[in-house]
Amino acid sequence: MKKFEYYISVHKPHAEAHVELGEQAKKVRDATAEELTSELIGLLLEYPRVFYSKQVDYGPENISKFGELGVVVRMYDKVQRLANLIFKSREPSNESIDDTLFDIIGYAAIMLLIRRGSWPGVTNDQ
Repeated sequence: MKKFEYYISVHKPHAEAHVELGEQAKKVRDATAEELTSELIGLLLEYPRVFYSKQVDYGPENISKFGELGVVVRMYDKVQRLANLIFKSREPSNESIDDTLFDIIGYAAIMLLIRRGSWPGVTNDQ
């Protein structure tokens, strides 16, 4: 028996078992992906209320003045705040960790709007 044939005869049953487990794992993964996607959609549907209230309070000019650079700085501040709260195990006194995470989502969305040319007063070349 040649070396290759021996390898196939010894390893083929394991490969077939792996394929079976792979199909089961794929079904579990797909179900989990569907559940997580549904959770994500629900979470993201909460954000427009936050975005709207912040736009009523601040307007778009605070972003327009500094464009992408301003958004990056604001995101950095939020990420630093998040890291301090989580890694130093501090209780937030003003805004919750969830509020901070929604702010990061908001700045990411604003950056996408800027990059797509949809944010008022900001051109894509900034």
